[in-house]
Amino acid sequence: QSDINVDSNAILTIEAGVTLYFESSVSLNVGYSTAGSLVALGTAASPIVFTSAAAMPSAGDWNNIHFWDNTMGGTKIAYAKLDYCGGYPDACIVGNGGVKASRVTLDHLTIDHVGDASDGILENGAASNFVITNSTFSHIPTSPDLGYAISVQAPSFAGIGASNVFNGGAMIELAGGTVAATASWVDPG
Repeated sequence: QSDINVDSNAILTIEAGVTLYFESSVSLNVGYSTAGSLVALGTAASPIVFTSAAAMPSAGDWNNIHFWDNTMGGTKIAYAKLDYCGGYPDACIVGNGGVKASRVTLDHLTIDHVGDASDGILENGAASNFVITNSTFSHIPTSPDLGYAISVQAPSFAGIGASNVFNGGAMIELAGGTVAATASWVDPG
């Protein structure tokens, strides 16, 4: 019913098959004030579901999973569905500008029913470089309020794998930034 904060060197582990229901405007914050980590590992047969608590859910009902500056390495979400997330104007998964490179891995996610003017995944800093693989993005509004499946700055683009699926026209926003070291970018799908 209210924000969940993972701090004080805590690791929140969410087991396969768990469903979490979020009230309107609620977020799961990781590493906001002190170090914290999230390990949410579902399976293909028993995915983890993050969704709206509303009786009649709609796009953008709950805010997001927000990774802050103090997110610890080893943070991972795999085989999970994020549904009816992305409260205006944000994203279902947000990386704050100070998240260090390669601390967050996102694999086999389904992000669906994203709120107006919100993104599926938003990395607010050039250094975060989330690893994003095998994920599917659907029902992300592209008009009139533009939303993207993934929004990153140039240095973080290298973490986007080649095996993602983009449904309904929402693609990747490359929001500027400087590439200051040799990098390889694959076709993200």
